[in-house]
Amino acid sequence: MELSVELSLEEFNEYWQPAFDQALSQVHMKGFRPGQAPREMAKNAVDQEKVFEKAAHEAVKLTLNKVAEENDWTIIDKPQISIDSHDKGFKYTAKLILFPEIKLGNYKKIAEKWSKKLAEEKKSLTITEKEVEDSIEWLRNSRAKLTETDRPAQKGDAVEMTDIIQNKHDKFILGQGNFLPDFEKNLENHAKGEELNFSLEIPADYWKEDLRSKKMDFKIKIDKVFNRELPEINEEFIKSLGKNFSNLDDLRKSVKDGIFTEKETKERDKVRLKIIEEIAQESKMDIPQIMIDRVEEQLTKEWKGATKESIKEGAKKRTATQLIIYKIVQLESLSPTEEEVKKEMKGIDNPEFYDYIYSVIRNRKVFDFLEKIG
Repeated sequence: MELSVELSLEEFNEYWQPAFDQALSQVHMKGFRPGQAPREMAKNAVDQEKVFEKAAHEAVKLTLNKVAEENDWTIIDKPQISIDSHDKGFKYTAKLILFPEIKLGNYKKIAEKWSKKLAEEKKSLTITEKEVEDSIEWLRNSRAKLTETDRPAQKGDAVEMTDIIQNKHDKFILGQGNFLPDFEKNLENHAKGEELNFSLEIPADYWKEDLRSKKMDFKIKIDKVFNRELPEINEEFIKSLGKNFSNLDDLRKSVKDGIFTEKETKERDKVRLKIIEEIAQESKMDIPQIMIDRVEEQLTKEWKGATKESIKEGAKKRTATQLIIYKIVQLESLSPTEEEVKKEMKGIDNPEFYDYIYSVIRNRKVFDFLEKIG
């Protein structure tokens, strides 16, 4: 938006006179204490240009704030100001970027629909015996005893390696799928100290879009190979997992509850995403590019390896989500209180952490509100 503001000489004098009086009080003249020189003499020593700059700054700041308040505007970036002073008064033009007007879709109806679906999904959640056994096996693997060995690496061994080309070090279990299957196969049957050179074609469905279907060269040095000895599932092993476990039944129940909670959380997160996406589709908002650009900067740091296109699209979606949450907070009076934020900060005195906790609580309140509608 471009805005023009004009003040008469009398109106501008309300800003000019205090600036002039302050400058006058600071004049230093030989033979007089600061501010005590005769007014007529001191006038000639005042830098009129600096007085005007100060008066203009105050006039722009206060009148712009007044206009913004009267029109219920939120200015989201530093205004571009052009001053056009003349004998009849003071005039300036301001180019403003305003917080966008947000017209939400029927968010309550949308939330009600998806909340009912979430309730149905929760009822149908099941945990299989295989899932429980796989989780217990993962616990066994996490507590495996490692013994360094000079023999060639086999599936199930822990391997330390160096990617010489990228100068990166890694430790992983061979055969567990931490890397591409063909990559891990190239490391099998090779011992500590060996250097391997090989090339692979990256699959077309690889998670990093910019590497898909590309041919890559690797130069890998095997630093160490470890034999892994898994513990038996006995009383000693179970007790080592925590004082809440006294037998295998306790462990299985805890694992089953954990898997259920994880599945429930995943379903809830999927529904929350659907709610926001549908509200966004039915809402109208003219988002200033500067807001999207700022989010894009954040995502560039967070989404390392992602393509520019996916980052740009992600920035648009995240900005829209933030605006939708902001608007629902306004409409439903869901702003976190200072007490709520400080309680979760647990004594940490950091403005950035305060802002982070504030946004976490705000988002939680919004989604809790939406999910309870159903």
